[in-house]
Amino acid sequence: MENIERRLGVESQAAYDALAPFYEQHWGTQFFSSAKQLFLDLIHHQLRAEPSVLDLCCGTGEFAAWLAEMGIPATGLDSSSLMIDRARLNVPGAEFIRADMAAFALPQRFDAITCFFNSINQVLTVHTLRGVLRSVNQHLKPGGWFLFDGIDEEGYLESWHADEVIHRDNQVCTLRYRYDRYRQLAICHVNIAGLVSEPDCDFELRQRPYVRNELSQELAAAGFSVELVRPVNDSYPVRGRYVILARSKGGTGERLEH
Repeated sequence: MENIERRLGVESQAAYDALAPFYEQHWGTQFFSSAKQLFLDLIHHQLRAEPSVLDLCCGTGEFAAWLAEMGIPATGLDSSSLMIDRARLNVPGAEFIRADMAAFALPQRFDAITCFFNSINQVLTVHTLRGVLRSVNQHLKPGGWFLFDGIDEEGYLESWHADEVIHRDNQVCTLRYRYDRYRQLAICHVNIAGLVSEPDCDFELRQRPYVRNELSQELAAAGFSVELVRPVNDSYPVRGRYVILARSKGGTGERLEH
């Protein structure tokens, strides 16, 4: 199992390296408005002055750039070296680290950790999910906040049945989204053509749906209290997307209504 997960991790890093030139033009803008509003509504008022925030799966740094505009210094973490390179160019004042979100080790703890753009769905096994949650909790201060969004099967059934084409310079990125209900896998087949000195790049990105109760149970087992679980209706897909706010145990404060 561990060897398979390690191989999938390497494949994913290479895939997102290949997608880095297209990310800001396409995925980087999706869900961004919702992510900002969720941060403001759910945890911004809970943070102390000069808080520290870690953004997991930070991509090319859009959310970290917005935090910087808010006066909140952020650290970004992503497994793709090319995403990190672009993030450093986009947000020169922030710190960006290349690491696997299931097994990272940083020298500091944070007041809050975010993980948006349904990045949690890229975690394909419960074993790896437990590694992610364990790593997150180890990097939060007592009472620190973990805010993330995800998609359940209803969302994938609604949204993963489309074809898209992205043009950039002399390159063409073709995306074919399909949901395999039997294997419970959301698969995006990617073809990048037009590279001058290289053959066409062809690969798959995979995600899996998570039931909200399953995530809540795993969070509790990892040492979190689940403060809020609710649907996100102002983004795509309209149904099946949700946000979860959890808190590292040891903090104080009123629980939020589910």
